[in-house]
Amino acid sequence: FDLSRTWPITNRSGGLDLDVKGRPIRVSIWYPAKPDALAAPMRFREYVFYSGSPKDFEALDSATEKHDQEIWREDIGEEASAKLFDIAVAARRDAPYAAGSFPLVLFYGGLNSPPSLYFVFEEFLASHGYIVATVPPLGPDESHIELGKSAADLETEVRDLEFAWSMLRSSPHVRGPAVATAGHSLGGLVALAFALRNGTTSAVIGLDASYGFSDWQERLKTFSGYSPANMRAALLDLRRQTDFDLSAVRTF
Repeated sequence: FDLSRTWPITNRSGGLDLDVKGRPIRVSIWYPAKPDALAAPMRFREYVFYSGSPKDFEALDSATEKHDQEIWREDIGEEASAKLFDIAVAARRDAPYAAGSFPLVLFYGGLNSPPSLYFVFEEFLASHGYIVATVPPLGPDESHIELGKSAADLETEVRDLEFAWSMLRSSPHVRGPAVATAGHSLGGLVALAFALRNGTTSAVIGLDASYGFSDWQERLKTFSGYSPANMRAALLDLRRQTDFDLSAVRTF
């Protein structure tokens, strides 16, 4: 829980009360692990059906789990979703860390996209010697778990990533102090904004990132940490579109 921010919860009368525990932040981590012949591969459903969280997260787990399942079922249908959820993935839950320390990559997905959408990216980087951490997109309170496109929403997203970083940077498994950020679509904008405000960011990866479009560039300019002179990170931009505009990037 991020104690520096409040998390309004719905009371019995339908109004909102402030939760004294703070804003709940779910941090999912992939990391290089020791081979374990006895550990069974996870199933994809473990990325969609949440389990093992503290009791304090039950309400949020239930809401976000329902949201993620609905997105998959709307996209590919009930039958295909059931098959997908049962597929084995490369990761092993709670596998022992490999020896040594590893560079950290903070990842953020697209606007209200389910975190499970990006599991191949996260598993792949972990298998090549990186620790990858992600937080789900989460709105301002229990009754509004989806995010919008405002400057306040961008600030919320960056602060969630910063909170995850504050937890992980002291881990003996994390090789610091440099960190890399990566993101898809709106997440690419979040990754870039994080780098503008945090000078220890060494690299940014944008995957079809929203900062390649003029309307999103204007939102970036309203971000509290925006200053082209502050950009110190290397930037890798990968995209499919042909109608993008990188004029904002060229100012760095």
